[in-house]
Amino acid sequence: MNNNEFGIEQQTISKLLSAGKNGSEALTLYTFYRYLTALSKNQIIKSKPEEYRKQLKWGEIKFEKADKILRDLELIKKVPLKDNKGKIISWYIIIN
Repeated sequence: MNNNEFGIEQQTISKLLSAGKNGSEALTLYTFYRYLTALSKNQIIKSKPEEYRKQLKWGEIKFEKADKILRDLELIKKVPLKDNKGKIISWYIIIN
């Protein structure tokens, strides 16, 4: 396995770059997510799309397209946190 500083395999990088015209944005977002997990020392991070878009200087459409590629390739999984009544109170991202 040949990884970069954030532990991204070359195979994953190739897969993202070949994921169509938004593949490079998906790679950027995945690297950003991996950076956040390295900071938190956890594979789970809180989903904060507005904050992440602001940090990346991206619009909503660009962010959503990149995020969808990551979900479709099963590199990330979004999971809800629910209260005791079953209402979703926040979302988390698990980095695979």
